[in-house]
Amino acid sequence: MKRSAPRFCWRRAEAAEGLHLGKVGAMKEQIELYVKKVKDVHELCRDEQATKASLIAPLFGILGYDMTDPRECIPEYRADFGKGEKASTPVDWAFALNGDFVFIVEAKAAAKKLKPYAEQLGMYFVKAAVNLGIYSNGVQWQFYSDVDKANIMDKEPFLTWNILKDDPLPLDFLTILHKSHFQPAIIRTFAEYGRRQSLLVDELTRLLEPSSDFVKLAVRNIETRALHSSVVEEWRPILVNAIHEWAKQKTLSVALARPADNESENGTDENEGVETAHRTTLADVINAGILKPPLKLFADFKGTKLEATLETDGKVTFQGESCTTCSAAGALAKKSITGQLMSTGGWTFWQYDDANGEIRTLDDARDQFLRKSGKTRDI
Repeated sequence: MKRSAPRFCWRRAEAAEGLHLGKVGAMKEQIELYVKKVKDVHELCRDEQATKASLIAPLFGILGYDMTDPRECIPEYRADFGKGEKASTPVDWAFALNGDFVFIVEAKAAAKKLKPYAEQLGMYFVKAAVNLGIYSNGVQWQFYSDVDKANIMDKEPFLTWNILKDDPLPLDFLTILHKSHFQPAIIRTFAEYGRRQSLLVDELTRLLEPSSDFVKLAVRNIETRALHSSVVEEWRPILVNAIHEWAKQKTLSVALARPADNESENGTDENEGVETAHRTTLADVINAGILKPPLKLFADFKGTKLEATLETDGKVTFQGESCTTCSAAGALAKKSITGQLMSTGGWTFWQYDDANGEIRTLDDARDQFLRKSGKTRDI
């Protein structure tokens, strides 16, 4: 089963120095460009060395690691396992911070399919005393920890990422994997959360495979025929689809019922995966003279340029529809492309040209407002 990234909202206190929200937005743009490059060139990477240089190493560069510094990244790291063929095979990279190993990486050529479990990675996982092992062919990524048994790499990854197929990006995890954000305890907590979520999904899948009695209960006020086995079997796949549709609608209704701009009670923007400001509104930024409406906003989504207008009252108009927040306008804009409402962090989604002609995000304007007003982000 595909291990998608669990949605996390990391408190700054847990993440120490952490990434500035604007930097998260910049990193997201870099990763999107990286994904595009992988999709464009992966078929040209016919051996492991080309895969490592063109598909794998660039991601770690985006995440802040200096792969040319042997104090931080040791290529072809070899540990003493005694005798045997496997014992003489090094792991592709061992990454260290402040003199301690923090994670190891095993690479394969892009054309090779990854095995369910990387035995060589597991050996070095124990030897290097890390709690994160990464296995990749540049297209598929598998992330392992030691949730089941301390210091022993789990048999299954807590997160998988197929660059060619998976959307959205696992930005939550890549954020805490960033060098400036890396803490083993947070990685372990994320892995535990992901494992529990996966187990729960498996259990729900089993429970929601409707039994005959459940089908009968669900359709008894709808079906006029006698509920013989043939009728029950006719209804079973319809009920399964109905359950999935109900779950989607329930998720959407919960998202739309959240406080303004998708901020939770403690000021956390759950769509961004990082903290937002003290419920700062666009009206606040406008009243401070930082944004001067009417202002043209724009964004690029799936190769399409989208445009909106920031109005004098702080609302955002997209295709004639007025939205109370920039996130709502972003969700509406994405819907115009995909046909579905999608949770959107509007502060980093929408951009504009400042007085000097430079491209900024609304989040940049919000940061300027916070500095000007002497406020800080909610940590």
